[in-house]
Amino acid sequence: MGRILCQGACLLRIALLYDTITRIGEDTGPLTETAEAVLLALEKGNHDVFPLKAERDFLSKLDLIRPDLVFNIAAGIRHKGEQPLVAALLELSGIPYTGSSYATHTIATQKHLAKIVFQAMGLATPRFAVFSRIESGDAGRIGLSYPLMVKPAWEGSSVGIGCSNLVYNCEELHKVVLSILTIYKQPALVEEFLPGREFTVAILGTENPTVLPIEEIVTREPIYTHTAKVEDRVEYRWPHLDQETVSAITSLAKDAYQALGCRDYARVDIRMDASGKPQLLEINTLPGLAPGYSELPRIAQKAGIPYTALINRIVDMAAERYAIWPGSEEKPVVYLHGPGQCPIH
Repeated sequence: MGRILCQGACLLRIALLYDTITRIGEDTGPLTETAEAVLLALEKGNHDVFPLKAERDFLSKLDLIRPDLVFNIAAGIRHKGEQPLVAALLELSGIPYTGSSYATHTIATQKHLAKIVFQAMGLATPRFAVFSRIESGDAGRIGLSYPLMVKPAWEGSSVGIGCSNLVYNCEELHKVVLSILTIYKQPALVEEFLPGREFTVAILGTENPTVLPIEEIVTREPIYTHTAKVEDRVEYRWPHLDQETVSAITSLAKDAYQALGCRDYARVDIRMDASGKPQLLEINTLPGLAPGYSELPRIAQKAGIPYTALINRIVDMAAERYAIWPGSEEKPVVYLHGPGQCPIH
């Protein structure tokens, strides 16, 4: 754990909280490329930065660091399903942090809960059902129109989604639902399939959020699979859309963002039905920030917001929300590895 020295007067003392989980149960070990990129951007913003891995004792280390703000990019400690819990621990400890609240992360990461909110707010989203278990005959009583899209209810990054997840009859539905329940140990979300174009919309802000340019996701397969994402077999386009369609997509994305109470930044996934009407798929309240790879930085760049400016804009929004002012308190020297090793000022 080292200190990143700012040049001149530092603005804020920031703990960069990150995880090294790439998928369920897997840990990459060292500082991730995303964390390194965010760290460098914060340093360029003249902040005093302390990278901190999200481990069981991260709160005690934060007590030593005493940051003005935590820049939170940690999706969990053991697995990505703990994303809301990281925010909850920060909230319970009274530590200011970037991004959405524990409640918002909880709803967004459980896709069926988000869809319930969308429906309650009158926002278009595919009709759906949720299976926490499945028995003989259940698939035949679903009451939805085929084809259907089946996916794990709590996963992100298209995890658990392959071409076989698009099902055309109750036998296929039963098989895929049972597979998700067995492998991922979580409910299976079943939605009526939308055959139209797919888009992702990045949004910045809280009270008056700004919708960034619409990005279209184009794949060879009829659905956006995990394999296509991992193997980079996806084409991202800046679509030429008429103003009515742009307005419909941006309004729907913004309404969904505000319905869930998102803060600072998030990404909304939208797909069109057979008639060309946009409908909500899900919201990612902790979208990737890997420069050159993740959607949000790429879309921000298209909007004229370079990576360093994006990261520091997120800091500014969170600092304004918590009314944090630079230089308000002198911080002590602390040791994260015991006395005599690597002092942190």
